[in-house]
Amino acid sequence: VNLIDADVAVITSVDLDHQALLGADRECIGHEKAGIMRAGRPVVLAEADPPASVLRHAYAIGAFAIRAGCDYRIERGAEHWHWLELNETLALPYPAMLAPAQLDNAAAAIAALRALELPVPIEAIVQGVAGMQLPGRLQRTVIAVKDGEAEVVLDVGHNPQAAAQIAQWLQRAPRRRTLAVFAALADKDIAGIVAPLKGEVAHWWLAGLRDHSERGLDAAVLATRVTSELTPGAVTQVNDVAQALRLACSALRHSERLLVFGSFFTVAAAMRALHHADLISAISQR
Repeated sequence: VNLIDADVAVITSVDLDHQALLGADRECIGHEKAGIMRAGRPVVLAEADPPASVLRHAYAIGAFAIRAGCDYRIERGAEHWHWLELNETLALPYPAMLAPAQLDNAAAAIAALRALELPVPIEAIVQGVAGMQLPGRLQRTVIAVKDGEAEVVLDVGHNPQAAAQIAQWLQRAPRRRTLAVFAALADKDIAGIVAPLKGEVAHWWLAGLRDHSERGLDAAVLATRVTSELTPGAVTQVNDVAQALRLACSALRHSERLLVFGSFFTVAAAMRALHHADLISAISQR
């Protein structure tokens, strides 16, 4: 993305991921992400407290930084939220996307529109915020189970920050028994991903990903990486995501929830399995 000569750049958040490429800490990663900025052009910083390296780079090249909490801010209400800057206030519906961070992302998108000075009417902004969707981010579907219907939630989150967002959503969502299918790549912070969710999930199906990526962990190795966070009785090891999904769906009861997460590969495999006629039929007959 550094190759794109953008009219406006947006940096949503900086956290630990892809350290082998981006660096070992937020300052190093922030410096790499700051490469999308361009001299004399606006950059929206959606994080209230971005790494100092991001701010230094903006100053060094003369990019015009638009900061959350400084140049624009959010006020939350019961039914609506407000986007505010010095000379403008917008009353907006909450984003259709469910993770708490999506409100910050929506606010940053509006700041980017305002920086571009495009003639986008408020009606279009309202429609965009209320209807925005991104497959694989707390994507919800309902499946038939033996005694009724249950919910499957798919999320590609693969770092501790994303897992914390999922946990926050679960804590705010209607309380119900939640099961999980989890599969991940070898270079991820496995314990850090599991930690925010261990109190939210009743049972875990740990699935192998070796058939989908050479970086994928098999279930046995994955299990050794979560021993510090999960008790053995709360874990079942399964060869692959499709098999784990089938077993987990078999354990679901009416109004319960299944979370499938850990990688783009995990969610892609689950989507294929969910749309496979045999699996849907097998679930519906239980």
